[in-house]
Amino acid sequence: MVATELRPHRFTIVLSPNRSATWQQSKLLIFILGGVTLIIATIWTLLGVWLVLPFAGLEVSLLAYLTYRVSCYTYQKQIIEFTDNTISILAGRTKILPQLSFARDDCYLVIIEPEHEFDTTSLVLTDHQHSCHVGKFLNEQDISATRAALKKAGIRECPRQWWKH
Repeated sequence: MVATELRPHRFTIVLSPNRSATWQQSKLLIFILGGVTLIIATIWTLLGVWLVLPFAGLEVSLLAYLTYRVSCYTYQKQIIEFTDNTISILAGRTKILPQLSFARDDCYLVIIEPEHEFDTTSLVLTDHQHSCHVGKFLNEQDISATRAALKKAGIRECPRQWWKH
């Protein structure tokens, strides 16, 4: 998701991944699927096939862990702030911390085209000393929106393989 905000002397772009489910919905999924799995495993255990129970517990534990990890990943955020002279990048999940700062005049955007059909375009803000990937977690439409917002903010673009263009 790409959101922009224009205030006097400050332009902000907020990037976050698309979230198909909230944490509450994810917990509901864990409880429903885990409950069904454990009920089935309990029935099999009562019928004498007790070896099913530890594997069902392992399955529910793995489902809960992976759902938690995916849900945590969807709450990350990257904020790009433009002032008159600087570009600041802040990132984080629960606590947004400064990542990098660039001089606005020296900064440009490197566009890395995908090498395979399943890859997405990568955007890298860079100057002569530092570089920072922007929106690694975005889908192709959001990358295009981010690229348009960065262009609107006055950032120059440069393809990674400029000699091919």
